[in-house]
Amino acid sequence: MARLLYAIVVGLVVLAVFEAACRFLYPDDIALVRNPDHRLRPNSAETNADGIRMKREAREFSEDAVNVVFLGDSFVFGGREYPQLALPAQLEAVLRASHPTCAINVANFGWVSSSPYLSLRLLRDIGRKYSPDLVLLGLDMTDFHDDLKYRLLLERPTLTYKAAQYLPGVIVVLKKALNRLARFQWARWAHERIFSLPTDPFLIVNQPLRESEPLTAPIIKSVRDIANFTHDQLRAKFALVVFPRSFQYSTREAPNSWERNAYTALGPYALEPFVLFDELRRHVDFPIYSLLRDFQTTSVFPTVLYDDPHWTEKGTRFAAGRVSEIVEKEHVLDCAHPAPGVSH
Repeated sequence: MARLLYAIVVGLVVLAVFEAACRFLYPDDIALVRNPDHRLRPNSAETNADGIRMKREAREFSEDAVNVVFLGDSFVFGGREYPQLALPAQLEAVLRASHPTCAINVANFGWVSSSPYLSLRLLRDIGRKYSPDLVLLGLDMTDFHDDLKYRLLLERPTLTYKAAQYLPGVIVVLKKALNRLARFQWARWAHERIFSLPTDPFLIVNQPLRESEPLTAPIIKSVRDIANFTHDQLRAKFALVVFPRSFQYSTREAPNSWERNAYTALGPYALEPFVLFDELRRHVDFPIYSLLRDFQTTSVFPTVLYDDPHWTEKGTRFAAGRVSEIVEKEHVLDCAHPAPGVSH
């Protein structure tokens, strides 16, 4: 009995030391497990009191203006761009230029590595404060994997995610080890069984759509929930805008991107997500727009950075122009509400 107790105590001590070491080595990963929302810090050099990437406060979004809330991840946030060059800011500039007598505001609700599931949580928390007439959700190719991951981390439906509350370091290291061994089928199998999540964040573009069903259901639910909340609670219009990655329309873009080995440019399954949304469009009561054709046919080059998947300044400007056309189609630009200093 004494030996058993001794073994248990030693085991617990070893586990505690290992957990502490993991937390020290991977602080960012641990922080994400503990705080999956990982929202922006309020009142920083770039954010307002709500942690939104703009300095204007919610009170400046008056009900008599045309207000647009733009949800999304780093492509909306503006990865490697100044706030004034991010997509929502450029969209606002385009709309104001084309409607100079209109009071128009666009709020940047995007942040790095967000997903529709997290965007819904943010919208529920602060969306009403911005009196939106239109809510846009910019959907990116990594959102399929991220949406499932954050849902699991926050809802903790399995023993693995319940254990992550107490042993986040052990869970993070186990996940990293299986990801490192993902070239082996047994490691991919083990990762999916333990974490209910595939190892490949780009699986949606690396296999036939029919094999990605478990990866598509969560994001479709999140999008539907955002649409329903927008219609029912915010009394606003909602539209989904699907962004293509450069590998889905070009083999020349981002030649030195850090993620270039994760997919095949113009590969056989690269456009499967757009097939999904073409089908979904027939079964939902909100509009779904795609920027794929726009980027396939534009003369703008490069649209993305040399070593990164995010847009260049002119790529963002091009996207803002296309999204402005979407806003026009949604008929929310009621110019009966004049811009400051403009009278009728």
